[in-house]
Amino acid sequence: MNTSFSRQLNKHQEEALQELVRLCRSQEHFRLSCPLDGDFFYLMWDDEGRLASVIAGYQYDFLECRGFTRPDCRRKGYFRRLWELLKEDFRDHQLVFSADPRSQTALKTLEAIGARLWYQEYAMGLELNSSSPSFVQPASFTLSFRSSRREPGLVFVTARGKQTIGSCRLFLEGSRACLFSFEIHPSLRGQGLGYAFLCQLILQLGKRGVQVLNLQVSGQNLPALNLYKKTGFRIWDTLSYYLYESGESSRPFR
Repeated sequence: MNTSFSRQLNKHQEEALQELVRLCRSQEHFRLSCPLDGDFFYLMWDDEGRLASVIAGYQYDFLECRGFTRPDCRRKGYFRRLWELLKEDFRDHQLVFSADPRSQTALKTLEAIGARLWYQEYAMGLELNSSSPSFVQPASFTLSFRSSRREPGLVFVTARGKQTIGSCRLFLEGSRACLFSFEIHPSLRGQGLGYAFLCQLILQLGKRGVQVLNLQVSGQNLPALNLYKKTGFRIWDTLSYYLYESGESSRPFR
């Protein structure tokens, strides 16, 4: 076994990681991918020089992790070794693992290390050319779009009437767009403005050539979930988040 820790992958490591995830996905038919642009990577290589197991993720106030092990390298202690290294290096952090609920192997592994289900998040999508709402209500506000100079593809959208009504961010990539940070001003909620905002946004994106609009929403956020469903979004995937709390990281999770 050969273990390495990296903050940035080289080309060989990146190709090996892509192959590892491809093998895991073909074995269990889940869609979860590994973040090649993650903040950290624990890599375990077997005696034949193959990437056998990996834990990768992002570092916030907590660590959001994803783990993968080659199907023919399981039950040999590879993941367990990486798991012990992760806990030792980040003993003062709370650890969160994201997993596709269709992967029974991942769920059993998370149960074995003592992680508990925290919440589920839904990946939702809308095909604008076939599912765009035709029941848009008139609204006395306009949308303004502003591109980010620092981050290509990132667009800030603001709804304004006599005052700022709400805002969102979009990441545009060809004919696809990802919606995030959608918000209506707290004092204006409950008036149907969120629905009107989304309908106008969908129409504007359609005119700009966007064919698919994606977003992610917590299963605990029922108002947002119901709003997206009303606007025509459908759940495409479910992502489960499992929380691991060691004795050193037992502070309240936020």
